[in-house]
This record gives sequence, C-alpha cells and structure tokens, in this order.
Amino acid sequence: MLALHDEAAESAYAGSYNEEIGPILDEVEKRKLPPIKRARGQSIRVLSMIAQGKFKEAIEIGLNFLRQLGVNLPPDPGKAHILLELFKTKRALKKKNDEELLSLKQMRDPLVLAKSTILTNFASAAYFYKPQLYPMIQMKRVDITLQYGLDPLTSFSSFASYGLFLSSIGDRDGAYRLGKLSLAMLERSTVKNQKTRLLLIFNWFIRPWKEHLKESVEPLSEALQSRLETGDSEYAAHSANSYNLVLFL
Repeated sequence: MLALHDEAAESAYAGSYNEEIGPILDEVEKRKLPPIKRARGQSIRVLSMIAQGKFKEAIEIGLNFLRQLGVNLPPDPGKAHILLELFKTKRALKKKNDEELLSLKQMRDPLVLAKSTILTNFASAAYFYKPQLYPMIQMKRVDITLQYGLDPLTSFSSFASYGLFLSSIGDRDGAYRLGKLSLAMLERSTVKNQKTRLLLIFNWFIRPWKEHLKESVEPLSEALQSRLETGDSEYAAHSANSYNLVLFL
C-alpha cells in the first residue's frame, strides 16, 4: 500500500499535478510509519513544493523531516556557524586526493541514503529563499558522502554544489576542482539522473570564472536537452534560463 501511494505521488509530480500530491501523501502520514518508510514520499513532497514556488514550505518540510532522521541543521545559521563548517569541510577534503574521492565506496545504508536525498531535494529552495542555509546543506552533503560513500542518485552533485558555494566566496580554484571532479564521477557512472543539475552548476556558476563564457554554451544546451534522460524538470528550467542568458551575453 505504501509503495502504491509513493508511486502515485511520483506520477503526479512527473505529470506536474503537484496539488494532488499532498492528499496522496497525507494518507501515508495518518499511518504513523517510521521516518525511513516515509522518506520517499517526503522527498516527493519537497519537490512538489518547489515546483509550485513554495520555497518556505519546502524548507520547513525538509528541516523537519531531517530532524526525524537524526540530522539537525540550524534553520537560520549565522556567519560564525557557516565559517566553522567551512573549516571542517575543507580540512576533510584535504585528506583525500581526487582519485581517492572518485574511488569512494558506494553508500548503502537506507537511513543515510534518505538523509542524502532530502538534503539534495530541498537545497534549491534554500538557495532562493534562505541563502544562508544553502552552504550548510551542501557541506552536510559532502560530510555524509565522505563518511558513508557515494550515492549515485545524489552524491555527485554534492561536490559541485559545494563548489558553487566556494565560488561565491571567491575560492574559484577550489570550486573548479570540485566541479570537474563531479563531472568525472558522472562520466564513470551508469546513473545519469544528476546530469542536468551538474551541467548547469558547473557551466553557469563555476566554469565562467576559469574559462571563456562561450565554453558553457554547448554544455548548457545539453543540460536543457537532458531533461528527457534525467526527468529533472526543475534544473532543466534553470538551464533554459542560463542558456538564453549566455546567448544574449
């Protein structure tokens, strides 16, 4: 029964029937199931909120469910908190070279996979609505990946998304390294669901600081077209906007 509700919610999201997702998943919530069994549905709920432009609600759902999974992120982190986590993340990454990162074991713990998915899914809502939370999400994603391994469905974009944050604070070399690393991970994997967002993040937010903007034109076009391959309509829309801006510039 649970699987049927989750599949119905996924179908509604894929068809952009986002207003139907809430009632479907509310039926699951009435059963008072443990968080791990509700993780798939909550991930879909977050995505549906974002698709409707309800970023605040998506963040609230994401943070609340993460607490149920044992992850406590501050809803309004200050500069000191961000800097402390940045120091920890940079220190952890310095302990591994690129080949070691590319060779990380596969993430298998269902609880950890659920945490990784929720963090990934509501990150864009934080970027637009509560930007001080965005780096905390990405650094937690990197921390989870370094501890538990790569989740082919989410982990590749964790390094590029963290690189986006590094680029925003002036660490363009670090951002470029992690962006290229994410693309190398994608190239090695048979799972391509993150292709759209990776191409967007690297070619719009990171690459132009190190290479001419014209180098981003074709990859952004590919990101837009890859929606049929990845099903990632959210990042395909962002890719379309970025592609048109690059052509204009």
